[in-house]
Amino acid sequence: MAKESTESAVIAEMREMLAAQAAQLAALQAQSPGTDALKLLAERSAPRENPDYNEVSVFTHPEGQRKRPKAELSRETFFCGSRVRGDELTPAEIDAFNAITVSRTARNGTWTAEVKQNGQAQQLYVTVPSRTVDERMELPGSLLLILRELRDGAASVDPMSLAQEVAQLKERLAALDAA
Repeated sequence: MAKESTESAVIAEMREMLAAQAAQLAALQAQSPGTDALKLLAERSAPRENPDYNEVSVFTHPEGQRKRPKAELSRETFFCGSRVRGDELTPAEIDAFNAITVSRTARNGTWTAEVKQNGQAQQLYVTVPSRTVDERMELPGSLLLILRELRDGAASVDPMSLAQEVAQLKERLAALDAA
């Protein structure tokens, strides 16, 4: 007898839960007709697998995506004909793409960064020689160096001018420390 009453209580509780889920499903379907309300309900009610995970990876800031979200690309961006998405880039690469605000060329016009207006949306097309293995091998080892040279010119990535700039900054820092 006690077993039957426990089973009927469980069944009644399950019926209540199903009725509540059905009501939520109907409300979701009414809010957004044409969408899969069952999928929306499952997404909303599913707990995060690890709610304390800070989403740290090579594509985020060292503090993690939850503590310090990376910026978004400011426009549609293409590199050598392929669309680039923010989740494929490091925060520094996103900042470097966003820093190019006007069309530029480098290396006697073989490297280009074209900012185009497509209606109200802006697009950035960065193109460097990359069709052959030899062309790809001649590129710097980093997308950041390509974008920096396009933005600031050849002197910005020249090792000798960078070494001179570092030496000047050290002198200024030493002078500030002395003062």
